[in-house]
Amino acid sequence: MIDATDSSYYIDDKYLSKLFSTLCKELTFRIKRGGWKVKYRIAVVFSKADQYKIWKYRKRLKKFMSMNFPYTQNVFQEWSRDGYCIVEYFSCSAFGMRGEPPQPNVTSGVNGSIADPIAWQPFGLASAIYWLSTGKIDARLL
Repeated sequence: MIDATDSSYYIDDKYLSKLFSTLCKELTFRIKRGGWKVKYRIAVVFSKADQYKIWKYRKRLKKFMSMNFPYTQNVFQEWSRDGYCIVEYFSCSAFGMRGEPPQPNVTSGVNGSIADPIAWQPFGLASAIYWLSTGKIDARLL
């Protein structure tokens, strides 16, 4: 899970790509050493999708990834080309959206909370887990 709002401050894309590259090498080593015929599913989940920065890309997450995390995206693309994993992108929000046009359902400030509990509709919280389990994307969970 990657915090979609912190791509330039808290999370450095080059650092993140090194972490995932190390994971890739370790899993590949284990697969080859064990002689397994396994394909891993990697679900990249962007949190805080209720924020405009990612909300506008919620249906184009590969584009969002290439714009905000290009080095990390290259690692995932390389990993997919090796044939050991399948990568899919998801977004989620615990707060959800409300109204039309959609606005984040969160109060402002450091300690945000759900602004309108009656209108609370989180989204995407189960979609990645479902895909990891089944390999299928269910539009009702997005």
